[in-house]
Amino acid sequence: MNDKFQYIRISLWYCFWFEHAQKQSPNEFQQKKIESNRYQFVSGDMFKPETIPQADSYVLKFIIHDWNDEDSIKILKSIRAANKSREQKLITIFIVEMILLPNNKNNWVARVMDIEMLSFLNAKERTKAEYIQLLKESGYEFKELYRTDGPYSIIEAITMTDILD
Repeated sequence: MNDKFQYIRISLWYCFWFEHAQKQSPNEFQQKKIESNRYQFVSGDMFKPETIPQADSYVLKFIIHDWNDEDSIKILKSIRAANKSREQKLITIFIVEMILLPNNKNNWVARVMDIEMLSFLNAKERTKAEYIQLLKESGYEFKELYRTDGPYSIIEAITMTDILD
C-alpha cells in the first residue's frame, strides 16, 4: 500500500461497535463501495482492554462527553492497556467533541449539549483545560487542539513517554 494512504488504512481498519449496534446498523462502508479488506467490524467493551484492537491511533468521536471524568479516564486507560504488549508503545488519540472554548461563537451549542449530557448521563462537555487534565490522569500528553468552523473541535494527544511501561 502507498505510504501516504497508511493513515487512512489504520483509521478505517477497525470499527469498534457494541455487538447489537453492529448487527442493527447498515454497513456504510459497503454503501460507499470501500473495499472489504480495508475495514473490519469488531464488537467489544471499551472498559475491557482485552476487547480493544491494538492500533497506532484511535479516533474517539462523541465518546468522552458521554461519560463522567472517572469513566472517561477508564476508557482512555483501557486503550493504553490494550496496547501494552506492542513493541511500538506510542499511541495517538484524536478526540472529536464540542469543546468549550473562549470567544467561540459556537459555545451556545456546546452549552446546550452540556446540559443534556448532565441531565441524561451525568456527563458533560469540557473545556480545553479539563481535557488536558483528563488526558494527563490517563497517561496521555496533550499535543494540539484543532478548531473547526462548526461546534466541534479535535484534540490530539499521545502516550506520555515517561510512563509507557
